Amino acid sequence: MVNWRPRCVRGRIGLLTAVALLVALVAAPIANSIFGRSGILAVGIACVSCLLPGCVLFVLARRWTQGSAQLNLMLAGMALRGVCCVLAGVAMEFPLQIPRDNYLIWLCVFYFPMLACETSLILQKDHAERSPAGVSANDPVESTKTP
Repeated sequence: MVNWRPRCVRGRIGLLTAVALLVALVAAPIANSIFGRSGILAVGIACVSCLLPGCVLFVLARRWTQGSAQLNLMLAGMALRGVCCVLAGVAMEFPLQIPRDNYLIWLCVFYFPMLACETSLILQKDHAERSPAGVSANDPVESTKTP
């Protein structure tokens, strides 16, 4: 089986950016037809507010490679993305005066695919760490003795 997921930080950020651009290419025409220019602006802000936390997380993940740190990274990524989405929502609501129904839709549209891609890349296991039987090299070996 071919491992399509990149191992390096640049590759992970590139894949996350590709997912964000794909979602933006699908969402922008719909946003334009429903909300006009403010829809396209909301799509752009939602895209950036969900992409930047993932990129920051991949840079941080380079330092934490142990299995127990993966859960902490996932939680940190969700928290960071949540904070960025709230800040983006406040920015779209007050200074830009974009209607709430406009920007909430696009924040949700970007939030979930970016979270899924980021989680998939954070939780990946390198093939070198796994034995052919599918047991990780770091897993404790169970005793075969019977009492």
